[in-house]
Amino acid sequence: MTRKFRNESEKLNYEYIQELKQKMEADREPKIPTESGEICYIRILHRGEQLFYQQGGKAVICEISTTYRRFYIDSIRKWDDGSKISDEEKTVIYKRISDRWLARERQAIQFVGKDGKIIEIQK
Repeated sequence: MTRKFRNESEKLNYEYIQELKQKMEADREPKIPTESGEICYIRILHRGEQLFYQQGGKAVICEISTTYRRFYIDSIRKWDDGSKISDEEKTVIYKRISDRWLARERQAIQFVGKDGKIIEIQK
């Protein structure tokens, strides 16, 4: 598949995601099974400022703050193949991230919307 990129930054982000996808299995990251039988991987990146999420063959990097225990919902925009992430998919993604966060950190996570307002606090 040949993918067109709008700029060099988008191309570098794509390449980085491809590298992470290859490393997930090799690093023996915990696998999160889905209802559809796909496997998900979640990894916190860059001192807790970004989060890598992979579902089957698709992946995305989104913004978080581990310091303030916040997840920025609107940073989930497009899959690595360039397709838009639907609202339904976003809901599934942030639910899985929330469940994983609670299992690992045992602390509440705040979901933040476009305007910076807290939408929901998972406990």
